[in-house]
Amino acid sequence: ANIGAFTLYASRCRGATQVVALEPVAATFDALGSTLQANGLHTVRTIRKGIGARSERRTIHLGVTSQHASLTFRGDPTYESGATEVVDVLSLGDLLDDLRLPEVDMAKMDCEGGEVEPILASSDKTLRRIRHLSLEYHYPGGLSNDQEFFGRLAAAGFRCARRSRAARTAQFVRT
Repeated sequence: ANIGAFTLYASRCRGATQVVALEPVAATFDALGSTLQANGLHTVRTIRKGIGARSERRTIHLGVTSQHASLTFRGDPTYESGATEVVDVLSLGDLLDDLRLPEVDMAKMDCEGGEVEPILASSDKTLRRIRHLSLEYHYPGGLSNDQEFFGRLAAAGFRCARRSRAARTAQFVRT
């Protein structure tokens, strides 16, 4: 969720009736709360956790700015501050189960290298609980590639509705 820009957009501009915002980094989570408070968004559910292949505690590498924090160490001082924090991470299936969500209209993921891992690790049953998926995607450490990642989503019943190769963003719709 970072500091809440997309959360504001989903709530105010798109009229989402239920928004759940995950942000694992303590200081950024506090900023998210301030953003929501300042904008009167008291119905957004915030969760101080990240998303990953499985539910566990992990080290997150803090960024030089809040949007550059990543569960994957990139070794690039352009993005990483050198500081770390231990955070709780949920699998996608555990998140949906914990929230008792049989279906999600739209999931947005921009996890600085951590968006591919939870998708690859999720079952078809879990992925089919999502109707639309919008994400920025990266393959840190050779975790995957376009063929495998896009193929995984296709196997779970998604078609790519829009893709920007330059920005490495894509929108998927469940068929």
